[in-house]
Amino acid sequence: MKNADSDKFAISVCTVDGQTFNFGDFTDSFSVQSIGKTFAYTLALIERGHELVHSHVGQEPSGKAFNDFTLTKKGLPYNPVTNAGSIITCSLLSPHETDIEKKLQAIKDLLGRISGNIYVVEDMMDV
Repeated sequence: MKNADSDKFAISVCTVDGQTFNFGDFTDSFSVQSIGKTFAYTLALIERGHELVHSHVGQEPSGKAFNDFTLTKKGLPYNPVTNAGSIITCSLLSPHETDIEKKLQAIKDLLGRISGNIYVVEDMMDV
């Protein structure tokens, strides 16, 4: 969302028993920004499994900024939610699929499943 209003804020919580609590501008659309890294990591774990994913990316905190490209002594990004780790994690998604739209659809489908399909996922290429 190129023109997102930085003054907007919202939080929504859903408890395990289905109660929902919303605060702020929760009816407005927001860009997922770096939280998208956690969704890519989740999908990679579902598609490829813990062992394979963590043979390519670590799972320990780095103590460094999210955009630091420092690697472990084994040459791996520290974890999947740094920029370096997310690049590796995303490269593991749907490895035999060559159509980028189909790869993006897998992430959109995951977001729909975990949100109960309440919110529409807008065009992810519109950034």
